[in-house]
Amino acid sequence: MNAATPARIAPLTWLTAATAKFALPALIRPFRIAPLSERTIDEPEVVHVPTRHGRVRCFVHRPHPDAPLAQGRPPVHLNIHGGGFIITDPRQDDHLATYLAAEAGAVVVNIDYSTAPQVRFPVAEEQCFDVLRWVADSGDALGWDGERISLGGGSAGGKLTLSTLQLAHRAGAPPVRAAAVVVPLVDATIPPQDYTSALPRPQVGPCIARLVRDTYFVDAERRADPLASPLLDPDLAAALPPLLVISAEHDTLTPQIERFVDRVTAEGAPVTHRGFEGRDHGFAAQRSTGAAVLRECADLIADHLRTHLARTTPNPT
Repeated sequence: MNAATPARIAPLTWLTAATAKFALPALIRPFRIAPLSERTIDEPEVVHVPTRHGRVRCFVHRPHPDAPLAQGRPPVHLNIHGGGFIITDPRQDDHLATYLAAEAGAVVVNIDYSTAPQVRFPVAEEQCFDVLRWVADSGDALGWDGERISLGGGSAGGKLTLSTLQLAHRAGAPPVRAAAVVVPLVDATIPPQDYTSALPRPQVGPCIARLVRDTYFVDAERRADPLASPLLDPDLAAALPPLLVISAEHDTLTPQIERFVDRVTAEGAPVTHRGFEGRDHGFAAQRSTGAAVLRECADLIADHLRTHLARTTPNPT
């Protein structure tokens, strides 16, 4: 194959990914997590944000007026959902988006980015960065503080959060005050057969890892691109604002997450790492996890935002 010719997704792989993309959200919709906050907020507004890859639908959750950050123009938190770069279901994170809006007081913009097999790396990364720039430029028009922005996401969304920070660092703007990632992919070069854990059937096993690789990261020569594999970015630590990392003990991604945390911490990045014992990859987005653990996870993120999105950032000393 000519080096200039894009790699093709095998027909059966395409069909498998497309089926999962449209079927899984419908199957899991009845099992979505109930609201975690006793405060109620309005249903999200839907906006369509222009990006270099077309308009991207976003759900905008407005904060509860009594929440700590909601006074005056509130800050903005961009949420990037998970789904293996295939599943298109931003509303799976409604429990977290509404909690952060109700309890922290940020406007939460939940991004419905494009996924495989229709697109491949780096379309989603560039869409998320373009939404970040739009948020930063839209404060006057939409009533939020475009200079107080945070990012966050789980799984694929955690990786896209890191990639958005990388792109913002390369561009020199817009500034991001804080970020929170849950069980993020950080190295797309790891072969599928290495996705093993102590569990006999981990949530992200070799089959899932192979499907992700062969659809969104189908171009093998690009998997080592620092934007595809943030762990391989020599300038990554400099791109990170105060970062909260949440991992799960039995997640097959935990070894790469721990390498990431150790490396950027050693290089001076402001990182807080919290591991949840006895949990697997998708615990923070599953009703079966239980309300107490889900709320603990949401509280960690809300506290991180309250600390770093306050109008006057506390002195780190």
